[in-house]
Formats: sequence, C-alpha cells, structure tokens
Amino acid sequence: MIKAPFNFVPLDANIFFPSWQKQISQDVPFESSFSGTIHVNIKAETPIFTRNGHQQGTEDNEFSYYIEQGSKRFFIPGSTVKGCIRSIVEIMSLGKMLPTTDSHTEENYRNSPQMLERLRISESADLQQLSKDSLDLAECIFGTTKDEDGLRGRVQFSHFKCTKKVAMPSDREEFRYVLNSPSPGMLPLYVRQEGCSGKYNNYDNEDLYPDEIMNGWKRYILRTGYWTKKPGKKDTVITTFRPLNKGSEFSGFIHYHNLKKEELGALLCALTWHGEDGCYHYIGQAKPFGFGRISIRIDNNQEQSLLSYIKEFEIMMTSWIKSITEGGNPEWRKYKPIRELFLLARTVRPWDDKKFTYMEGKESKNAKKNLEYLHSLSRILIEEKED
Repeated sequence: MIKAPFNFVPLDANIFFPSWQKQISQDVPFESSFSGTIHVNIKAETPIFTRNGHQQGTEDNEFSYYIEQGSKRFFIPGSTVKGCIRSIVEIMSLGKMLPTTDSHTEENYRNSPQMLERLRISESADLQQLSKDSLDLAECIFGTTKDEDGLRGRVQFSHFKCTKKVAMPSDREEFRYVLNSPSPGMLPLYVRQEGCSGKYNNYDNEDLYPDEIMNGWKRYILRTGYWTKKPGKKDTVITTFRPLNKGSEFSGFIHYHNLKKEELGALLCALTWHGEDGCYHYIGQAKPFGFGRISIRIDNNQEQSLLSYIKEFEIMMTSWIKSITEGGNPEWRKYKPIRELFLLARTVRPWDDKKFTYMEGKESKNAKKNLEYLHSLSRILIEEKED
C-alpha cells in the first residue's frame, strides 16, 4: 500500500447550491437574518507555526508577531483561521473543490484536476437546472472574487492574539524541513485506483465521472506530536522556522452579518465539529510532520445559544441529500464524505507512526511497480483491525 502523511475526503457527484444565492446583499438583510460576534479560543495541541510577514526578498523564520510597547506580541492571522474554517464548510456542505495547478498533469494529460472540477461543477449545475456560475454555500458565506463583480463575504475574522505563550525547549527552538508535497501528477495518491488493472488510472479516464477520478479534498493526518526529518545533502529548498510549543493559547472573534440560520449553523458546525468532542483542526506550516494541530472552543457563555443553529444546517443538508439520491434516504452525518471527514478529524496517530509518512527512493519505486495506491483512512483502519 502506498503511504502518505495525508488522506482524502471523497467527492460527491452533486454540489449543493443554496437557493438564496441571488438574494445575498450587504445592505438589504434577509427577512430572518442574524448578525453578531462569536468569541473564539484556540489551543495548540502540537507545536504550531504561522510565518511572520516580511518584505519580498527577505526571510523571517519567526512566528507571526507585532510590536507593542517594545515587545513582540504573537498572533495567528485571521486569514489563516478563516482559510481553515472555510475549507471545512466547503466539505461539510458538499461544495466545490479548488484544486491547485500542476504543470505535470497539464503536460501529460488532456484533463487536469482543474478541468475535471469545472466539469463536475457544470454537470451538477445542469442536473439541478442552474447556471454553471452558481455559488456553493462557502462562497455565499465567505465571498468570492471569481468575476468582476465578486461577492463580499459576510464573516470577518480578527487576528487571534496569543494569551498564553509556551516556548519550545532551548534545543528545539528552530526547525529545518523540506516542506515540498507530492504533485497531483502522483497518480497512486491523487487519482482513485480501485479496480485498476495493468496500469494506474489517470485523469483522462473517459469511463469515469470527475468525482470517480479525483480522490477528493486533501486532509493531513493528525499526530500526537511532531517528528523530525533532517534535510538531505541534495535538498535545496529548505524551510526554517521557530514555532510556539503545544499548550500555547490564542483568543479572537468572528463577526457575522446578515446570515441565514442555516449559514450560521454551517459556520458553527465547522468551528465546533458539529459539537462533537475529540475532533481537531490544523493550521500553519509543517502539517505533514505533526505541527499545527489545534482545538477551537467557542466562549462558554455563547455555546448553547449559538450551537442550536447547527441543527438547522444539518436538517437542510439531509433534506437536500435525500432529494438527489435514489433510495436509502441517507442522513447528512452518515453520508460517506461526511463520515470520512469526521474520521480524519478525530483520528490522532502516534507522532512516529511510519504508516503515515512520505515514501522515498526504493520504497516508492517498489510500490509503484506493484501498482499499489493510497487507501482511504477508513479502509486503513479496518485493515489494521483485521491484522
């Protein structure tokens, strides 16, 4: 079996496009809308690093900070937390996937992940008799700049200031890693290979729909701590950084304006993992090596009043899923992509678990020779129990 420090949440053939997308306005509120502020606390469960802003051509390996009264004050940028939460909303609401560009796939195949995702969007919109430019739920909430008009988001994230700094041990203040990730051209990782015979499936398979070709949303495996890997002599692109240790805490807020109850529920569902315990987010750099696992908590005084909206989001998604599936009437929480997402969010592996590391050299060549491929996390865990 091919191994990697990440896995995937599978795509669905259909994308959820909210019926109210054309009615969104910054100035004219919905008949029943909600505005307010969510106070959020973040705790680092493993060492964490978000890079400080620096001028082009310069290097700054320190945690993001600002100067106040002559001292450094550390913080997590609001854009970092926003990106983390938006990605979860995209998956939870069965939205669009925005794959990165990759010259290897564009040079070697007619189709690329971007082309296949555009096709999935178009086919899903056609099936629902909607425009291919329709917005998914994440775009409705967080905004989009895909055209000249764009859509301004209705949530704003503050910076999250460090309220408790835990320093790394003196012999572990600075780390050096090669943070390159395999490209989408790595077929055993990024393309679904179940049933492949004689050779790997690729992006040009005309017998499969886009959601049957691409593995889906990439998510890193969570760890109990971090593991170190020194750069090799031939490595040239090396990243140096100075993280804060686990136990560091941060505090900030999210302003929301003119959200429907289902939208507010989606935001809260992504923040709190549907109110379920034992699930984690991740942010920052060096995630493949165990850095950046965090827990997010809503201020206790707000928890009960705000979490009630999560049910509205769940009811909406369950109703929509039932309307597009034939038989079975699956509930949102039991739907395959959602099950796999939550499994990835609550599975924390030992820091030195070699089943979830990058393969190198002979190990990688032998795996490809035998047509091995990356199994889903749920399948990996089942196979472990059987062993």
